[in-house]
Amino acid sequence: GSSSEGLAGTMAAKTAAATLDELILALAVKAYGQEDWPRIEASVNAAARRLGASQRKAPDLKAACATLLPPGAADPAAQVDEVVERLREERVAFLRAELGQADARIAGVQAQIDAVDAGRLSSHELLALLPERHPLRLSGGAYHRATAVQLIKILNAISKHKWAYPFKRPVTDREAPDYRHIIKNPMDLSTIRKRIDAGVVTSLEALHADLDLCWANALVYNGEQSDYYKMAVSLKEYTAQEFEKLRTSSAMGSHLSPEATELLRGAGVTPAHLAGTRLRSSLAPETGGSAGGEGEGEGRVTPEKESGATGGSAVPVGTMKQEPVPP
Repeated sequence: GSSSEGLAGTMAAKTAAATLDELILALAVKAYGQEDWPRIEASVNAAARRLGASQRKAPDLKAACATLLPPGAADPAAQVDEVVERLREERVAFLRAELGQADARIAGVQAQIDAVDAGRLSSHELLALLPERHPLRLSGGAYHRATAVQLIKILNAISKHKWAYPFKRPVTDREAPDYRHIIKNPMDLSTIRKRIDAGVVTSLEALHADLDLCWANALVYNGEQSDYYKMAVSLKEYTAQEFEKLRTSSAMGSHLSPEATELLRGAGVTPAHLAGTRLRSSLAPETGGSAGGEGEGEGRVTPEKESGATGGSAVPVGTMKQEPVPP
């Protein structure tokens, strides 16, 4: 678990510090011999000052030397060389391990940045990446609400597509008695809105998945020649194109939430287009029938009547002539 890993890391750090102390002492002994303790002490403490370590006295150094270089060796000089070489190898191994860990942390940050760019992280996940006492975490609720508003704006833009009107509310048993026997996971635009409000849908990726489910259900239930099938194909293509624009356009920074922007800045990613930006939709509704104008509020989706797919008369949802079943 994380606690055992933390303990192991602490022990490794202490071992590495002890190895470094021993290496400094061994190098001083190699330079000045095992009798010139004033110079050995001065050399060790000079290195300690550069490293920000505590100073050591000659008696302590003598005791450490007796453990590191037991007396009675046939060739004291060779003994010192052997110890220095061993300690150097241990130090190099430790530094290489630290470098590997740093590379892994960098790769992790890069993966987080990629996930943010792709819209795969929810607001909760983004906040979890920040330090515990970070202001964004302390006031996270406000940012969750801000993100929800922006997702609703995107949903509202999709709902204004001229073929979106049959998808605005759930299919009823009266409209299609067998619908729930065929479609096991129904989805519609009003349900997606509720899922955003409830904090279930909290990212571009999750919103796209719910919209795709909405269109996929229509393709499964309706025949290929039906208007509803053709509407779903058109909406699926339109949604894919618009979400791709959100993810890859040069204005990528303009739809990042405050948490995402802060995460990128904390990782040293500070392109100018990230400054002062928030998640916002670049979707533009197609010309044609409208599901409502600005008077509907922040992305409000309503199951009102719209003009039909093949004519200008108002047709209630689910009552088209060919196959009277919305998706």
